[in-house]
Amino acid sequence: MKHINKMAGIGLGSLFVLGAVGCGGGGGGDEGGDGSGGAAEGAYYGTADASTGSRLDVFGVVLDDGDYWFIYAGDGVFGGVQGTGDAGSDGSFTSSNGRDFAVGDDVLDVDVDAQAVARSTLNGTLRYEGGDSVGFSLFYDDLYELTPTLAALAGSYGGTAVTSDGQDQVSVTVSSSGAISGGSAVYDCRFSGTATPRSSGNVYDLRVSFSGDECTHGSATLRGIAFYDVEVNQLFTAAVNDDRSDGFIFVGQR
Repeated sequence: MKHINKMAGIGLGSLFVLGAVGCGGGGGGDEGGDGSGGAAEGAYYGTADASTGSRLDVFGVVLDDGDYWFIYAGDGVFGGVQGTGDAGSDGSFTSSNGRDFAVGDDVLDVDVDAQAVARSTLNGTLRYEGGDSVGFSLFYDDLYELTPTLAALAGSYGGTAVTSDGQDQVSVTVSSSGAISGGSAVYDCRFSGTATPRSSGNVYDLRVSFSGDECTHGSATLRGIAFYDVEVNQLFTAAVNDDRSDGFIFVGQR
């Protein structure tokens, strides 16, 4: 696999969409998709052209139910995009309910207009209110075709977590039963939850609840997805709160 094993630092930026989640892995979102990934289903890596003119690394997934979750990074994790899309028989993939969660910035509404070639590419444009747009070019990652198992996911990870408030160094442990526990290295914030293998694709449904006096999300429960890269022992997770007003991204190494 050739995607981003480079998410070490953290920067600030705004660009991209982490898709709205439906029944399976995420918290509810506004209507905006028919619940089918179609030809776009899969894991992807590639680049997107940021509004500043720079090029950002992108990694993420489009699920079989049309939910999409993407993380974008430069010299660190900048944010993510989430929503639910409509898949057409011609390979088109469109969404009108995307949300762009950027580190230390406002959450932005975004539409997605993309074209997929099954198990090959996903190319398109993100369109923001006010007329701004961002192009992206992504390549299929065949690690999506592996069967997700809790045995593969189990272990301890260290890395960076980001929300709209900023960044933090976090440790995460996943047990062989899928139980998740972790917390901040600096602040009074802990979390626990569960990871459950999905029936389609090498992805896990994620549910995480927070506790502590210094948590951005208070005591809320967030829902999302996790993807484990077995080639580089890297864990990618993304989740949103119920009204999709904020999210949580963790990228860590085992």
